[in-house]
Amino acid sequence: MINILIADDEPIVRQGLNIILKNSHVPVHNIIEAANGREAIQLAKRYSPQVVILDIKMPGCSGLEAMKFIRQTLPDSKIIILSAYNYFEYAQEALRYGAFDYLVKPVQPEGIVKVVCRCLKEFKQKNNGGKSGDPSYAHQKFPSRTDISGYTPCQEDKLQALMQQGEALAICYELKAILQGFSQQGEALPALSALATELLLVLLRAALEAGAEKLLVTDCKHQALCKIFQAKNEEDLLQTLKKTVYVLASSVPQEEESRNSHIIRKVEQYINENIKEPLTLADVAQHIYLSPAYFSTLFKQEKGENFSSYVNRIRIKKAKVMLAKGSLTQRYIAQKIGFSDACYFSRVFKKFTGLTPGEYRQKKTGMQKALSS
Repeated sequence: MINILIADDEPIVRQGLNIILKNSHVPVHNIIEAANGREAIQLAKRYSPQVVILDIKMPGCSGLEAMKFIRQTLPDSKIIILSAYNYFEYAQEALRYGAFDYLVKPVQPEGIVKVVCRCLKEFKQKNNGGKSGDPSYAHQKFPSRTDISGYTPCQEDKLQALMQQGEALAICYELKAILQGFSQQGEALPALSALATELLLVLLRAALEAGAEKLLVTDCKHQALCKIFQAKNEEDLLQTLKKTVYVLASSVPQEEESRNSHIIRKVEQYINENIKEPLTLADVAQHIYLSPAYFSTLFKQEKGENFSSYVNRIRIKKAKVMLAKGSLTQRYIAQKIGFSDACYFSRVFKKFTGLTPGEYRQKKTGMQKALSS
């Protein structure tokens, strides 16, 4: 049984890792949480954790600074560094100070469990095999920026110009050419991932300079970095960049449309085409490559109502048309517009119209008869 110390200034990250590790097969005796680097140092002295998980950037005392002190008092502890940045320089510095591994946020449950299990394995073997604490190990996951020569300054200028014009398709063609050219040089996936990260940063900077919303750009960055880190091949990297490009390009202000109108049009089309499906906010957000939180805010800002209310209003609008036909059962109509429960459909219908589906049908039937007589 081991003690694990988690230090991160974001409570939700600490709580999430705590839950993941407690519900895993890792033999945990105690999990201690710290909100900053100084607190991590104090708790490390008190509890002597075998595994320490540190966020690289915390107010007051950073994860790297805390790691230096912890390594002095607990030289055998395995230290895992968390960061929102997938850069070689950060990994190199962390491993130079004795970090066992370096994980990029958002951390996947299987990822953190796997690393902690590796820590336990090394405790048993009492031999790191040259994998951790060796700065050269960083090159296996994080090639240096100076090792990347996959695109030229001219291509970078072209990408920036295309982003300013909102030319998503042209950008995607350019990205594909760059990645394929680099791949044909025989470069392995880590180098391709590093190149994709560099290209992503070029696109993000260009979008910001072109007037894209900072919140959206930040959201895209976090999601894309996570996908790049998880990519299994060149195609995964290209698809991640493409999705990011379409979101960024559509957010760049154009003369005849607002920044977000294109995204909302895509959402409206998707809802109409999939109205009989459950259509959760998270599912639609994933379809347009945005986080649920950002998408929820954007949708309400653009449409003046929340997502669930809008979806239900569209469903009820379609239900009215079907009820007017007279021959379709309420259960059938409910299923066709995404309600698995006919009773719930009836309640929602009454909330929007003031009538039950049956009352609405009678009213429409009466009106039709009056007009035909």
